[in-house]
Amino acid sequence: MGEIFLILRSFYQIDTKIILEHVRDLLNSNITFYQFTPDNTLPILEETTRSNLEINDIKLFQLALKVQAPIIVTDDRNLAKYVKTHKMLHETPISDETRMQIDKWEQKKLPPKGLPRILFRIYNYFLTNNVDLAQRFREDTRGFRKMPEI
Repeated sequence: MGEIFLILRSFYQIDTKIILEHVRDLLNSNITFYQFTPDNTLPILEETTRSNLEINDIKLFQLALKVQAPIIVTDDRNLAKYVKTHKMLHETPISDETRMQIDKWEQKKLPPKGLPRILFRIYNYFLTNNVDLAQRFREDTRGFRKMPEI
């Protein structure tokens, strides 16, 4: 939730009051939030390692199993493939045409996926709190292309 808040506030520059209003609505909805517990942490981490999926994807799949959801809706092709191999239905809410438009937008507006995009997010966080630190971080990562030296 914190990362979503940060991105909406910093990157998209949405007013904090609007974000908080929507977060309040989300928390008061029927959505189930999956939490790490001592009982599920190790199995989730092990499956994340085996599957090469993001940890949140495995958490979503485990939650779907737990609540006996008949289907998972995702635009993540790797998760969709995983779900299919585990005999669960999946749908994607994004058409191929829309996906292509998203890809074009991302290529114009965002650094490449992976390390550059992660470093860019960190930079945006620093930018909202300490402009000098953000600038040093950008320089140290050579424009988000490498990890900074420690």
